Amino acid sequence: MVGYEPLVYIAAAMTAITWVLVPLVRIDRIEAKARDEATAP
Repeated sequence: MVGYEPLVYIAAAMTAITWVLVPLVRIDRIEAKARDEATAP
């Protein structure tokens, strides 16, 4: 029986990776592209 400890470490690592990577996503560019595609004929 393994227990929950490895899952806690995996979840903590994924959370840390997310905190690092999310600010790198250019949300304003994605929204601008979606807006342009929505208004294009």
